Parts: sequence; C-alpha cells; structure tokens
Amino acid sequence: RRMRGRGSSKDTIRDGSEKKKMVSDKIYHTFSIPYLMDITTGNLDSMDHGNIASAFQRLSQIMAVGRRHFLSEAERVEWAKVMDIATEMVHRDELSPKEMSQIITSMGGGFEKSAGLRLLDAIEHSSIRQHDAFASKTIAHFLVGVVNIRYTPRKETVDALLERLSSVSESCEAYVAANIIWALRKLELKPDADLLHTLASHVIRGAADGSVRVKLVARVIWSIHPFEYEWKDEVLTKLMDILNQRVQNDEEMKPNDLAHVAWALAKIHHRDPTMMAKVQERATACLDDFVAWDLANLLWATAKFSYEKPYSEFMSAMEVAFRRDLFAFRPKGMTNCLWGFGKILHFPSPQTVVEIRKYVIKNQLTLDSQGVGNTLWAFAKLSINDKQALGALRGALSVEADKLKPQEISITIWSLATLSETLDAQTKRSLETHLLRIADSLGPQSITNILWAYGSLAMHMDSDLSARILENLRHNHHNLTTQGVSNIIWAGARLSWNTDTDATDMLRTLVGSKPPSSFSALELTNILWGIAKLRLNIDPQLQNYLDIDLATRLGEFNPQSLVTSLWATVKIAARSSDYLIDCIQDEMLEREKGFFTAQSASNTLWALATQGYTPSKDLMEKIEDDIDECLLDFKPQEISNTFWAYAKLLLSPRESVMEGLQEQAEKKASQMTSQAISNILWSFAKLNYIVVAPRFFEALEERGVEIVDKFVPQEIANTIWAMGQMRTVPSQRFLGLIYRQSIAKVDAWKPKEITGLMWGLLKLSLKPDDRFSTILQQRACEIAPYFSATGARMLAWALKYLGVEITAESAAAFPIMENDDEFQLEIIGGSEESVPDKSSSEPSTMETASYSSSLSASASSITTTEVQSPSSSSSSSSPTTPQ
Repeated sequence: RRMRGRGSSKDTIRDGSEKKKMVSDKIYHTFSIPYLMDITTGNLDSMDHGNIASAFQRLSQIMAVGRRHFLSEAERVEWAKVMDIATEMVHRDELSPKEMSQIITSMGGGFEKSAGLRLLDAIEHSSIRQHDAFASKTIAHFLVGVVNIRYTPRKETVDALLERLSSVSESCEAYVAANIIWALRKLELKPDADLLHTLASHVIRGAADGSVRVKLVARVIWSIHPFEYEWKDEVLTKLMDILNQRVQNDEEMKPNDLAHVAWALAKIHHRDPTMMAKVQERATACLDDFVAWDLANLLWATAKFSYEKPYSEFMSAMEVAFRRDLFAFRPKGMTNCLWGFGKILHFPSPQTVVEIRKYVIKNQLTLDSQGVGNTLWAFAKLSINDKQALGALRGALSVEADKLKPQEISITIWSLATLSETLDAQTKRSLETHLLRIADSLGPQSITNILWAYGSLAMHMDSDLSARILENLRHNHHNLTTQGVSNIIWAGARLSWNTDTDATDMLRTLVGSKPPSSFSALELTNILWGIAKLRLNIDPQLQNYLDIDLATRLGEFNPQSLVTSLWATVKIAARSSDYLIDCIQDEMLEREKGFFTAQSASNTLWALATQGYTPSKDLMEKIEDDIDECLLDFKPQEISNTFWAYAKLLLSPRESVMEGLQEQAEKKASQMTSQAISNILWSFAKLNYIVVAPRFFEALEERGVEIVDKFVPQEIANTIWAMGQMRTVPSQRFLGLIYRQSIAKVDAWKPKEITGLMWGLLKLSLKPDDRFSTILQQRACEIAPYFSATGARMLAWALKYLGVEITAESAAAFPIMENDDEFQLEIIGGSEESVPDKSSSEPSTMETASYSSSLSASASSITTTEVQSPSSSSSSSSPTTPQ
C-alpha cells in the first residue's frame, strides 16, 4: 500500500510467475480461512494447478486445526469461485492425478453442492483419461478421499483405477494396500480375488514388521471378513494372530489403534476375551489421550460384547473421560456412548447425569431421529429420569417424529413408557400419523414394543392405527416370540381390547399360537392375567392345557408370579378347578420361611379378597408368620390393602399382626393417600373394631386434613360411615373441611354415597351445617329416581332425626313413611343397604390400577414388578445400532 501511494509500479506489477509464487507462499503460510479466501479469490488469475491443489489442502488443514467441520454459507459462496477455476483446469487435464487426489481428500466441510459436484464429475472424467499415470499411492488417496466425503464414483472410474492398480499392485507399499482394501469395502466394491489377495499379502508383511499401523490391520480384517474367497480364512487367521501379538506387545500403539481393534472385533463378531481385556487394560492407562470419537468407538465396541462384563476400573475411567470430553462429541458420538452405557448397564454418576442434561439441552435441535431414539433408550435402560433432559428430548422428538424409522419409533415409545413419560397430545398425534403410514412395515418386535408401551402408559390408541396394527398381526403373528405373545396379550388387557371383537379374536389366536410349555413362567403368568382381565372365552381344551402346564411348573414361579397366577386363577375359577387354586396355595406353603415379603403378602391377600376366595388356614398362618417378620417394610398402600383384604374376607388378623400394622399405619400416616385412609377406616369398621387407639385415629385424621382436597365422594362417605360404625367422633376442623370438599364435589355424589354419609352422621348424632344440608338435598333430589326404596326411606328419616331443615323439594322426593318407628331400629342397628358401595371403595383392582414393569410398589393393586419389558437382547428390539 505504501508503494502504491508513491505511484510506483515497479513493485506492484509483477510478471505472472513471480505473482504465482507469491500466492503460493501466502497460501502455505496462512492460518486463517478468511485470509485464505482473500488470497485465492483475489488472485484467481494466478491460481495455477499447483496453487489450486495447495489451496484445497491448506483449507482442510486449517479446518482440522480449528476443529471446524463446516464452512459458513458466505465462505461456501466464496470458495465456489476457486472450485469453478479448478473444474476448468481439470477439464483441460492440467491437474495431475496426484493433485486431483489431493483435492478430493480435502473436500470435506460442506462445500457448495453444485460447484462440488461439477468439480468431482470433472475429476472422474480426467482420472479415466489419465488412469495410466496413477501410482498406487495416488489411487489410495483417490479412493479414501471419496469415501471420506461420502461420494460414490461411477463404475467406469473405479474400473479404470482398478485396472491400473492390477498392473502396479506388486510394488504397492503395505500401508497403501491397507488403505485401498478398506476404501473398496467402504464403497461396497468386490475386487478381483487375485488383486485383493496380492494387496492382503502386502498388509500381512507390513503388519508383521510393524510398518503398518495396528489401526490399518484392524480395518483390513473388517474389510476382508465378508468376502468368500478361498484364501480368506488363511489370511484372516494370519492377520488376527499378528493383531493379537501387536496388541499384547506393541508399545507404539496409540489410542486410535486401540479403538479400531475393539471396533473391528465387534463389527465381525469375533470373540477374543484375552485381546479385549488387553485393549481395555491399555486403554485405561491412556484414556487421557483419547479424542472424543475414539472414546465413542471404544465404548460402543465394548458394549457390543455385552456377554463380556468389562472391568469396573475400565468403565469408571471411561465415564470420567466421557464426562471430560462430552462437549467435544458430535451428537452421534454422544448417543453412541450413552447407548454403550445402556447396553453394559453402567449407571453413570449424578455428576455425569448433570453434564448429560446440559449437553442434551444445548444440542437438542441437532439430534436426528436415531439420536433421539437411542438417547431415550439409554435413559430408560439406565433409569435416568431427569425431567429437564427428558423435556429437551421430547422437544427434539416433536421435530423428528415424522422421520422415525419403524424400529426407532417402537424403541422411542417403549423408552418413554419405561420412564413413565406420557406423550403430549401434539407429539402423540404426530407419532400416530407417522405410524399409520408405516404400519404395514412394522415388524413383530416393533409391534410388541409399541403395544407394550401403550399398555404401560394406559394410553388410548387411535382406532385407525389399532385396526392397522391388528391387521398386521393377523398376517404376521406366527413370527412373534413367546415373549411377544405374552406382552401383546398383557397390553391388550391394559388397553381394554375386550370391547373390540376383532381385537379379542386376535388375542384368542395368540393365546393358542404357541404350546403352553414354550412360555417362561413369567410369560405364562402375564397370559393368565390377560385372560382373566379381558374375561376371554378361550377354548376349554386350551384352558385345560394352560391349567395343567401351570400346575406342573409352579416351582419355577417367583413370589410375584405366584401371586398374580393365584389372582388370575381365582378370577377365571368358573372354568378352572379348585384343585389348581389349591395347588398354588400348596406351592406357597412349600416355600421357605420369609417367602412372603410385605408386598407379596399384601398382594396375595388382596388377590384372594378381590374374588372373595378364602385362603386355607395353613396359608393364613404362613402369611401372618411372615408379616410379623417384615412389619417395618410395609408401605402405606400395602398396609391399606392388607387391612382391606382382611375386612373383605371377614377374617380377623392375629393380635400381633393387627397391632403391628396399626402401629405402622400410625407412623406412616403422613404418606397415606385419601383412598388408603378411607379404606383403613372402612376395614376397621367392617371388622367391628369399635375401640381404636386415639393416637392412631388422630394420625389418620391429621393426614386427612392435609389432603382433604383429594377426597372423592366415595372416600368421604366411607370415612364418615366408618367413624359412625366405630362411634369415633371427628374433630370439628376435619368435619368442616369434609363438608367443604363435599360441596366442591357435589355433582359426583351417588345415591349410596349420600345414604352412607348420612348414616354415619346419624350414628354420631352430628347435625350437618345448613349450607351443606341444603346443597346435599338438592343433589339428592336431582338423582332421586336412582335411590333404592330403602335408601330413600333412610335418607328421609336421617334428615328428620338429625333436625335438618328439610326443603320442600326434598320432602316431596323423600317422604317420611307412617311406619318408620320400626325402620328407625333398623337404621340404628346399621342396615347393609346403608353401607356405601364397597366395589368402588375397595383398593383399585387389576382392572384399574397400574400394571407395569415399574419397580414402584406403591400402586394400589398387585405391584407387578416382574412384568417383562420388551426384550432388548435381540437386534430387533435394541435401538438402532450406532455405526
């Protein structure tokens, strides 16, 4: 600029060769993409073949150093000018094969598409014309370059290069041969057997003398493995022996080499525990030197050998390295690592989970459909129930929903269900719309996963989608595994498919599609539960086969399966013999002391009580012996269910059980639900326990005050009825809150609930306040036609006896009869008619309660912790394997 200011032209006007040299020097010494753009696009007339190749190579180097993966949009437009100049030169064959190969190996980073394709097309034509000038190394650069930029060359180009390679293969260097073999495999090309054998022989010699890196040896093993040549096994054996020796003894191995060894062994399914153990040992010592992508490959490969439990020290070190480099991972690398942790069942520390959450939130918009599915699967397998991270993944899912492949969509829905994550309406609609489009292509395992997920979430399925899935099953049910049959029957029960004739016909078909003996104990349990829940009318002969198989295999059943089988057998007792029920009870008696945990004892009594089946005296003794030993383990819902079952069966617990459960209920009252409080009090009243320890009642009442807004009319009626039966007067505070909640729920009151409430107040001689009385009478008048004759008389008499101001409408709807003196005695004695409907006040049964594979034992029903999740051991049910 100073020279230009002086008006000199001597230093500013240079001859062509000098200017080209100046441009070349500046290209070589620049470390900035913008500066490189200025040099090249500002001197297009000085860009000869050497400068063109150097510019591409320099750009690639700068991007690698700066960890830049893509050019900006403005940079792409500028660089397209250089690419167009290069294209013109290639058309004129001004670039040598070496320079063209340099350009190809430098063409990453998202160049402008049309300019890039024009340049590659020109290079292909020029390569065909100049193929006799290609050296083996140049051919390797060309092939590796097109692999790296994911470009598929024309057959004519490849044939010309392979023809040239055949003539120079004998002099090919070992590492060059290794790269060519790998590139041919990546391009899915099958070279001539003699040519490939010659190249492989070079690699064997180079691998043995150490001139070929271990990384390349591993790549060659992977590349040759699928080919069916006579010499393949011999070559692979030699290469594998050399690889093992190098892994054990080569001190020059780098982290990238170790990652490639593990990757290659996993890809070809070659089990060598000794070699993998050495890889893990050496990797543990140098994990600080691993880059993110090598970490991802090593962890992925380790996970693929899931039958080999990796060293705990290795996995701990891997987690530390993963957390350290997490934000250096591309989304695919991150999901591969999480997939690996999930496959190995290595549960990350809370600190790692926090970092995963930050990464997912930051990168949610860059996750593709497979990444979303794999990440959710890993979260499900590892029980990562981080709401913020899951929220971000659900956001990504809403964007990618219509791009999910059949297997990905089934895994995604399965994962959400495993995490108890319901779908919002919009995402559910998007997924179901997409599922409708691909319903015919869903495989048996995908259908199983989807139905299991819908069943677990008790999520209504679109009727059109349900019909399409049933149609698919009708044609493909014979391909289901025994677990698939079991899970679909279970899901059908959860989805109440007994209202759909086509669905029940399909489920009957599934029940008889496999011999009963082919099902595992757990699978058979789930099938029996589904039959009972759906009230399926199956063929009597098939039912007999199921009963026989169940009776002969009871020894295989775990406690939860025995409990569920007992419930199901009692439920379908109209078609089953008492003998089978006795067999299950006898099996329970045969089990060792301590067989019944708090959960299984509660569930067993609950199962029998729901069907009104009284257990044998010996079984009750065993259950109560075990209850005495595990009283401290009872959770609030289990306490409630146990009391309810005793009351339902009209069995009085032994004194130690009664006192122990009452003590636990008092201690854990602060965790009780409104239903649990109501059921416990109802049970005490039903068993005629008139005297209740004051502190026990006060603890329940205090909890009732805290959650009074959760009480529904059925629970309010049962609670007041029970207090009346036990002559236990509630506090004015509790009673006032109950009145207020009753008014808030007035539209939900039913006749039996109203009569039950009034009967309890009558027993306690408690006159309700005027506002509550007026509103309750209004509700009673609205539903007067639904009252039984006895219920109507009882309500009328209770209103009169308690001194309530009776409205004219109420007096007309519920008149006092002349002979109610006799009825008064019946009321004071407590008629059965006045007791609230117990069927809706009892703990939620199998029909309504959550029946899932959750580990929670707090559901107000049998907690089915052993229900199978769709198997993740087969390829069809694991997430899409990362590559």
